[in-house]
Amino acid sequence: RRWGCGREFPLLKALGKRVIAVHSGPDVRHHLAIDQQNRVLGNKAWPLAASNPRWARMPLSYYLKNLRRAELYADLIFSQPNQASLAIRPYDHLFIPIDASAYRTRIPGREIPVVLHAPSNRRTKGTEEIQAAVDRLRSRGVRCEFRMIEGAPHDRLRRELEDADVVIDQLHLPLHGK
Repeated sequence: RRWGCGREFPLLKALGKRVIAVHSGPDVRHHLAIDQQNRVLGNKAWPLAASNPRWARMPLSYYLKNLRRAELYADLIFSQPNQASLAIRPYDHLFIPIDASAYRTRIPGREIPVVLHAPSNRRTKGTEEIQAAVDRLRSRGVRCEFRMIEGAPHDRLRRELEDADVVIDQLHLPLHGK
């Protein structure tokens, strides 16, 4: 992590290669920049560092170095608004593809719905808040079966997704996950 992302970009360009940068979030998203952007847009999101304190420890220079390398050398940049707060160069929207044919569509029609949450990182995904919300619903008489799956093989997770009535991915980051 010390050197950041994209340190190979100058060499690739010198070799005549085309460079495509794909930003996935923690490589270029500084917590204070996205928090400021959220406030300006009226998004009442949690401060980003609250969902992952490690992000608050990373210096701004790390994110700027990664982003500016891409902006300087990349022929094409893929990103999303929530991670482009520090960007000065335009980017193409990074869509997160899902092969829908890999999933069987099924509407179980249960009287008591199954709610699924499969966090990769509990704090980042807001698992504590999700569990609290489910508990509040239950205390108000809303019946549901809450399933939390962690560390499961992909095939098992896919079966669980197909069987769920409601899937809650995460709470803290905008766009596809929210």
